[in-house]
Amino acid sequence: MVDDAEEAGKQATIPTPSVPVAVTWMDWLPVGTTPPADDELITRGELLARLKEVGVELTPRTLQVWEQLGIMPRPTRRWHNGANRSFYAAWVVHIGRWADLLKTYGDSPFALGERLRTMVATAIQHSAVWDEAIADGRLAPALAGLAGRFETKVGERPGLIKIQMTRDDGELLEVYTFAVPSHGDGVNADS
Repeated sequence: MVDDAEEAGKQATIPTPSVPVAVTWMDWLPVGTTPPADDELITRGELLARLKEVGVELTPRTLQVWEQLGIMPRPTRRWHNGANRSFYAAWVVHIGRWADLLKTYGDSPFALGERLRTMVATAIQHSAVWDEAIADGRLAPALAGLAGRFETKVGERPGLIKIQMTRDDGELLEVYTFAVPSHGDGVNADS
């Protein structure tokens, strides 16, 4: 016979996923990824300002709640200008934008955080592939050829080529803009 208190204890013990307390944006980086240089980091105030520029109005308190729930990564702390300050990688702005869009799907905060961590890892890995293709020159000939075909067809050489990365449903993930190489020049890219 099972004791009522023991049975009640079993029913009350519901496994719930938990997010480690100190998960920073560094913890969101895929293994082997080089973190951004110190001069590429942004402060909490800059993060909130950049989020506002892309249409996501977060208060400092809401940002802290999102960090506690695992929806957004926490900042790293560094000594700067005589005080210990919070710093984020600039790409954390994208997480805030994605979180704002995805929260309407009704996922739990844990599920939303997991989805965002997966999106970050995928985006960083894709970005590394693009960076490598640009750096080693594999992309320049293809873009020059594409520009040449356009020039032949339209009679004018394009100034830029934009490549959009989307999901199957058309949701925009990333846009890469390349300055079209002149005949024989390299490629310059902005993402």
